[in-house]
Amino acid sequence: MNIAYFDCFAGAGGDMIVAAMLDAGVDRQDLISHLTSLPLGPVHYQIDTVMRKGISATHFEPQTSSHASLDWDDHTHSHAHNHGTPHSHHPHENPSHSHTPSSHSHQSLSDIRRLILDTPLPTVVKNNALAIFDKLGRVEAAIHNKPVEEIHFHEVGAMDSIVDIVAACICFDALKIERVVCSPFAVGSGTLQCAHGILPVPAPATAELLRQAKAPLISGPGNFELLTPTAAAILTHFASSYGPIPSMTLIRIGYGAGSRDAHEFPNVLRVAIGQSDTESADTDSVILLECNIDDVSAEQVGQGIDLLLKAGALDVFTSPIQMKNNRPAILLSVIAEPSKNAELEGLIFRQGLTLGIRKQILQRSILPRQVVTIETEYGPIRVKTGYYDGRRVFLKPEYADCVQAAEKHKVSWVQVWQETLRKTPG
Repeated sequence: MNIAYFDCFAGAGGDMIVAAMLDAGVDRQDLISHLTSLPLGPVHYQIDTVMRKGISATHFEPQTSSHASLDWDDHTHSHAHNHGTPHSHHPHENPSHSHTPSSHSHQSLSDIRRLILDTPLPTVVKNNALAIFDKLGRVEAAIHNKPVEEIHFHEVGAMDSIVDIVAACICFDALKIERVVCSPFAVGSGTLQCAHGILPVPAPATAELLRQAKAPLISGPGNFELLTPTAAAILTHFASSYGPIPSMTLIRIGYGAGSRDAHEFPNVLRVAIGQSDTESADTDSVILLECNIDDVSAEQVGQGIDLLLKAGALDVFTSPIQMKNNRPAILLSVIAEPSKNAELEGLIFRQGLTLGIRKQILQRSILPRQVVTIETEYGPIRVKTGYYDGRRVFLKPEYADCVQAAEKHKVSWVQVWQETLRKTPG
C-alpha cells in the first residue's frame, strides 16, 4: 500500500501541495501535459528548485504568457481580497496581486463542473477535483446562508484555484497513493484583510473545512495565515486520518515551497511517501460511555441524544434491555474521542438521564475512504468509497443528495441511487 504523510508544520497552500508531490517524484512533463488540457488560455507552468532556510524545495507557479504572476489567493469568500497589509499576505502565495471582476465575478460551481468534465483528464482525477470543488461550494454556501448554485466563486472559480486542485488530483493519481495521513494543521494567527473587512485567521472557509473533517489544528509558527481554504479542501478530501506519521517504509520525501521566504521558519510543506504491507486500515482509540435508563421519558432521551451529537459525539444509539424486576429499559451508548470524555459525561449527568456511567477505551479500525462527486442526469451526487488492501470494498451514494435530486426531478430516490451506481467507475 502506498501511503502519503503530509507534515503541515508550516501550513499548506494549494501550490505547495503540488510542489511537494513534484519534489517527491511526479513527472513534471506529464503533469504539464495534463494541465494543458484545461481551457485556461496560454499558461506557462514554472517549476523551480529554491532554498527555504537551508532546505532545498520545489516551487510551482503558473504564469501568464507575459510571465506576470497569477493570482494565488486561495480564499473562497465570494468577494475580492486586497492584501495590502503585512498580516494579510499569504505566506504560500504571491502577495502582490489584485482581483478584477472579469476574472472572478461570473464563475459558478456549474461553470467549474462543465470546465472539468469537458477535459480528457482521467476519470478518477475529474471525480476527485469535482468533489473538492463541491466541498468548497457547500462550505461557502453555508457561510453565506445561500443555496450552493447561487454562489459565484470569485476565488474558487479563478484560474489559480482550478490549476491547484486539478494539479493536486493529477499528482495523487500519478503516485498511486492509496492512503493519506496528515499531521495537525498549522493555521497561523492574526488577521487577514478582505473586501468585507478584517477577518480572523484561520479564514471562515478554512475553519469550517477543518471542523467538518474533525481535523486537528495548531496555530503554528507565523502570525499570519498559513493554511489556505484550497489546501484545506484538498487535504481533507484525501486524508483518511490525522496525527503522527504512520508505520511505513519511506520511499521518497518531497518539499514544496511557498512563495514567501519567511524569516522565522522554512516555508515548506513536507510529504513523505512510503509503503506498508500490514496496515490496510487506520487504527485509533475511542471511548464508549454507557448507562441504563429506565425512569425517564422517551422525549428526554431523544433530547439527550441530540445534545450529545451536537457536543461532538461520534455516534449515539440506544438498545432495548431488561433490568431487575423484569423492567424494560434502554441502554444508552455514546462513542466519542477520548478527549470528549469529561464534556459528554457531564452532559449526561446534567440531563438527569442516569446516576452512573460505565466507561471503556476501545480500539477501532477505519478503512481509508474518499468522497467523490459523480455527475448524473439528475445532477452531481456525492459517493462515499472505502478501500481495503488497495481495493475498493465499499461504495455508497449519499442518501441526502439522492433525495434532493429525486425531489427536483420528480423521480424516486432509488432511481437516482441506481443511476449514480451505474455512473460510478469500477
